[in-house]
Amino acid sequence: MWDKLRNISIWQWILLLLSVILLIGELDDLGDFKVFYYASIDLLENGKNIYLIKYGDGYNYFYGLFFAISIYPLTVFSVDVANVIWTLLNFALMLATLKILLEWSGFWKLNKKQQVIFGFILTILSYQYVKDNLHNSQVTFLIVFIFIQGLKWITEKKNLQGSLLLGFGIAMKLFPIVLLPYLFYRKWFLAGVLTLVCTAFFYIAPTFFIGFENNTSQLKSQVELLSLNNDRHILDAEEADFYCLSNWCTTLLIEDVPSAKLDYKRNIADVSLDTLKTVQNLFRLFFVALTLIVIKWPPFVTISNHRRLLYEVSYILAIIPLIFPHQQFYSYFMAIPAFVFVLEDLVRNHGSTSVFRKILFVLCFLLFSIYLLIGEWIPIYHHFKLIIYASFILIGLLLTVKDNSEDQ
Repeated sequence: MWDKLRNISIWQWILLLLSVILLIGELDDLGDFKVFYYASIDLLENGKNIYLIKYGDGYNYFYGLFFAISIYPLTVFSVDVANVIWTLLNFALMLATLKILLEWSGFWKLNKKQQVIFGFILTILSYQYVKDNLHNSQVTFLIVFIFIQGLKWITEKKNLQGSLLLGFGIAMKLFPIVLLPYLFYRKWFLAGVLTLVCTAFFYIAPTFFIGFENNTSQLKSQVELLSLNNDRHILDAEEADFYCLSNWCTTLLIEDVPSAKLDYKRNIADVSLDTLKTVQNLFRLFFVALTLIVIKWPPFVTISNHRRLLYEVSYILAIIPLIFPHQQFYSYFMAIPAFVFVLEDLVRNHGSTSVFRKILFVLCFLLFSIYLLIGEWIPIYHHFKLIIYASFILIGLLLTVKDNSEDQ
């Protein structure tokens, strides 16, 4: 044991210390957990339709019914104690995900100096996203864990475990549904079918707790709340710190945006809602179509190479906060796997990387971490949606990584 401790480098000790300080500092912030907590009580104890209730300062519960049921055991504790448990669990999931990402990217094959550089850059870039997720008690760590661990199990032939995890994730927040066509494309047919079955199970299971009619009624309310045809998701401008393609298009194509807090001009046109919706969907289709470049032709070819798998799933994760509406700053923790892949490639091939690519990387790094580095102008960053442009650069860097198919 002591030999292992002696082998830990200085930057790893510093990272551990920062993690402990960060975790302790965020344990008393309830964030969205209070919405999960009280929605769970309203569902199972009060028999209410949790999608029709405004919680806290007017927030909706958007997640699945089974997720609310899975939160219920925590309600035996006070909301403050339950939040501490939730925060610790999410932090553990984040660390478990990071462990897989480092293994898949080839980090442990870098030399000591390269590992230190990699760790330093990744720590600075990810710090604010980790902090904000903990502060707001979000499910982003859980979502990324579901993606990575679910696929890990599937590649290890543990199809039932992986499918259960993905099915739970789809029923919880829909995001992992983007992996369903990917599973079939990669010839993991059994995993794809099992994921469909598990998803159906997690949608039906609440019937045993709240009854068939109540379950059906609440699912209809959830569909209406999440519908892309809902005007709130077209403008997607309820808050200034929304970051997604729908909100970005709104800031560029609508002159009078209700959530705008600054007078700086940012729109280049003023169009109707129908035109805005069309443009938003065209951008979504563009990024979805780019997936075909990432996963390549022909279909139905199974892969077992972890580095290649990371390349593909990191792109899928990176576009999720872009294509789905109502995303905020902390959602871009989902871009961290893509950043890990791009960063490992740059550190390993630093000598042969072009100056232009290095400049793009530095710009991407600064835009992603500017909220931490220069926090006094955050309202301006919100106003001009800087993270969206950082995501565009990151995706460009990811797509142009030359060596994305071999373990290093």
